[in-house]
Amino acid sequence: MKKFSHLLKTRKARNGTAFAVLGYPRSGTTMMSEIVGMVTDYYFDRDNIFPSSSKVVLHTHWNPVLYAPENSLYIIRNPVDVHLSLVEYANAQDWSAPGESALKSRKFSKMSWLEHCSRAREAGHHVVDYDRIVRGDPDETERLAAHLSLPADWITQAMALLGARHAYKPHASDVKFRHEKQKRNSDKTAELRRYLETAIADEIALYRAVLSKE
Repeated sequence: MKKFSHLLKTRKARNGTAFAVLGYPRSGTTMMSEIVGMVTDYYFDRDNIFPSSSKVVLHTHWNPVLYAPENSLYIIRNPVDVHLSLVEYANAQDWSAPGESALKSRKFSKMSWLEHCSRAREAGHHVVDYDRIVRGDPDETERLAAHLSLPADWITQAMALLGARHAYKPHASDVKFRHEKQKRNSDKTAELRRYLETAIADEIALYRAVLSKE
């Protein structure tokens, strides 16, 4: 049912009755989908299960070239943080740890982080910087609001409401993931970050290049 719903929403995106929130896994696509659903007339079903006849938000990690830039956005996150989050997510799901290959593992996506981001760049999607939007950067908020044709304060208020809602009643999947994240050893994490800054230099270079164009 979930796959059928996803296919239906992809078809709706092609005829303009769905807005696609694109991004690599663990990059903030769920958060951004919730925001879009709060400030527009597109309905968002977080569990992405049931087909709907209304205008919907399609939260997807599929190939970005499948979606029209005018009815979508692409959220990008520092690949070092994506790698760490993928490992923690795998642990929370009791999957075998992807280790050094997290950004290339087919367990998470049919394409690597590098290919996924490159295709989004080539397609010309509006790019949202995860870190800047989360910390409430005014310029990033203005850019997103302009893309959605909305007042910027609607985005700011939606972010605040979303944070309060998740603090009061977090989604079940978030609870499990947060528990895994709390196990993170700060010293080991710092060491892994230093390693990744060299090991995934190509990904980091593309990440910076994409943001420098925004």
